[in-house]
Order: sequence, then C-alpha cells, then structure tokens
Amino acid sequence: MWRCDEIYSNIDKRRYLLILLAILIIILSLLVIFLAQTYIPTRTLKQEESIMNTELYNSINDYLEEDRFHQNKPKNKFFNNTGLNKIRTAVLLYLEDHYTFPNSIEELKNSYLTDISILNTKWDYRIDQIKNKDLLSLIVKVLPENKRSTSNIIIDFKPYNLVVDRSKNRLFIREGNDILRSYPIAVGGIDNPTPVGEFRIKNKVKLEGEQKKVYGDYWIGIDLWTKGGSYGIHASNNKKVDLEEQKSKGCIRMEARDLEELYNTVPIRTKIVIR
Repeated sequence: MWRCDEIYSNIDKRRYLLILLAILIIILSLLVIFLAQTYIPTRTLKQEESIMNTELYNSINDYLEEDRFHQNKPKNKFFNNTGLNKIRTAVLLYLEDHYTFPNSIEELKNSYLTDISILNTKWDYRIDQIKNKDLLSLIVKVLPENKRSTSNIIIDFKPYNLVVDRSKNRLFIREGNDILRSYPIAVGGIDNPTPVGEFRIKNKVKLEGEQKKVYGDYWIGIDLWTKGGSYGIHASNNKKVDLEEQKSKGCIRMEARDLEELYNTVPIRTKIVIR
C-alpha cells in the first residue's frame, strides 16, 4: 500500500514538473516573440546612434587635428599676418590720398601708422616693381571707353595736371605733358607773390552772397596752408584793368568764363605746379 502511494506521489510530481516546464516554455516563447518584434527597431536606433557617434567622433577628431596644427605653428604667425594686412591697408590709404605709392614704409609713420613694432619689421616692399605706366594701364582697364563708341583705338590714360607760369601770366591745363588749354591769369605782386612749388587742388566751391560779388561764381582752393595762408583760383572783379596787368594778394585770378571751364574740367586733388 505504501509503495502505491509513493508511486502516485512520484507521478504527481512529474506531472507538476511537466506543467511547470510547459508554462516556462510558453513564457519563454512569448518572450522570444516579444523580443523578435522589438528587435529590428532597436537595432536601427543603435545603428543611427552609431552613425551619429561616428560623425561626432570625426568632427571632434578634425577639430583636435586642426587645433594641434595651429599649436605647432610659430606663435607669431598670426600677428605677422595681422601686421601685413595693416601695412597693406596703410599703403592703400596713402595711395588714395597721394595718388602714388610711398617710396618706403617709413613714409607711413605717424600719418598712417603709429605701431613702431610693425615699422621695425623688415617688409618686402617692392616699390621698384610698380611704374607709373603700370598704374595708368590699370586705370584704363578698370575704366575703359564707353561701349557706345565704335572705335577700336585704345585710349591711353594721361592724368590732368595744372601748370602756372608766373613769368608769362598763363595757366595751362595739361593731359600728361600735352597742353589742352592755356588761360591768361593774374598773379601776386612783389609784396604778395604767389607761392611757387608743387601742390594739389584742395577744394572747389560755388560761391554765393558777398563772396560771389568779390571772387566770382567759383573758388578753386589750393593746398597752400604751409605757405602761411589760404590761396586759390578765383575770377577777377576788376573790369577797368586788363587781367594780365593786375596784381593779386597771392591768389590766381582768371576770366570768369575761363574759371568756369577749369572748374568743370579738373577734379579735386589735381596736381598743380606753380613756377
């Protein structure tokens, strides 16, 4: 009797184990199915994260490589480039003001540059490579003849300049060395001579009011402040004496119609030689 109970007890235990095993298999199957359904999206996400991480890695690596490159460069390289650009800018400003290149970097001192350390640096300044004819050719290229012209002739550029001959009482408008116009003028007398030298047209003004009555319609100022006063070219208001017989206080007098033509012809900063 005892043996039968033991046998039945063993059978029940096996049955329970089989049931438990079946339950575990079912649970495992459900888990596998669940994992199978969620496996692909998870993998895609991991791949995207991997790609992003790779791009980020490459970006960081490039940055570090570039930073390492700059660290290996001479420390004064950046400052040398800054100084070079500063010098070039100063040369450009000088060219715009003086219509010519400075003969040396030293000419930029004080008026354009105050950084002594930059001036003390040895710059490869090749002024001998620039000729006036090269500048004129460059201007012809950037400002060619109007397209409406059917002529194929190349027009050479010769800048305007003025020459005042005190001994002949004449003012010349020149194109290069070629005389375009010759005007009678009056200059200063012995007590108030017209200064001689090379100057530039400082300003041009249309006069009004009392100034117009005294000097005419136009005033062409000459940069002669270093000579102790303000000098210029203006019309004569003396109708009783011939122009060439008149004596001014140092300015240059012209006939009104001649002055108007001169005023409309030459630009400000035009060179003027008085001799």
